This record gives sequence, structure tokens and C-alpha cells, in this order.
Amino acid sequence: MKTSIRPFLFALVLLLPALAQGQTSWTSGANIPSNNAQITAITGQDGSVYLFGGFSDSNETWRYDPASNTYTQLANMPRSRRGACGDVLLDGRIAVLGGYWSGQVNNLDIYDPSTNSWTTGASTSSGWECGAATDADGNLHALGGETDNDHHAIYNPST
Repeated sequence: MKTSIRPFLFALVLLLPALAQGQTSWTSGANIPSNNAQITAITGQDGSVYLFGGFSDSNETWRYDPASNTYTQLANMPRSRRGACGDVLLDGRIAVLGGYWSGQVNNLDIYDPSTNSWTTGASTSSGWECGAATDADGNLHALGGETDNDHHAIYNPST
């Protein structure tokens, strides 16, 4: 048995770099409809990639469908922003906070993909170019920021 496994293991060792290389390659997707920088991109629970704001079209919202390689324009954000952060909440809504537009944007706006609509959450004291993550309990964590880089705020969307 040991001798019959060796050729297999040897072949596997030779193939692993090739397999890994194939997994790390890049391909081109459809161009973003609005030529933009500092976009916030968040993957929704439906597998679509949602794009928010950016430098030139700062309040636009787009959905990218990876299966069809197409974009659909959605309801505009309530305010312009670039360099924002955000994450998907446990109920499927998408939180977008912070950013910059003629000064820091310290607002939290929540997009609901099921209704293509926005609501406004609580303001935060910081948020330009922050990081964000939702924990297992559903709390949204905003971390860092341009002017307050040791900032860590926690938002509970159910309160």
C-alpha cells in the first residue's frame, strides 16, 4: 500500500503550485458604469456586489450581478460620500457609514436591497475611511478613521 501512495503524493506535490496559481489569477469584469474612485463595495447576502458612493458620482448605488456580469443602478444614497465603510447586517440590510464629502460624513445610512430604499441610523463621531464589520450578535463595529484612527464605535441596529 505504501508504494502505491507515493506516486500519487508526488504528483499532488507537483500539482499544488499549479492549482494554487489558477486560484489566484484575475479576470476582467464589466466596467463600472460610473468612472469612479473611493467606492465602497460590499457583498450582499444575495451574492451581488453593491457599490456605494465614490469620488465623482458620490451618492449613487449600483448592484453588480457576478452571474450575468451586469450592473443595475439602484436608489441613490441620502447623502454624498466617498471613502466610506460598511457591512451587511444580519437581516440582509447593508450599513454604509462615514466617508468624506466637503468634510467628514458622520452619518450611518442603511440600504434595504429587498425594497431598494434607504433609512438613516444613528450618527457616529468618526468614520472617514474606517473599517467596519458585523459581529455574530448583529452589532456593527466601526473602527479607525481619518482623524480619529483609534476610534471603535459599536452600533446595535435593533435598538
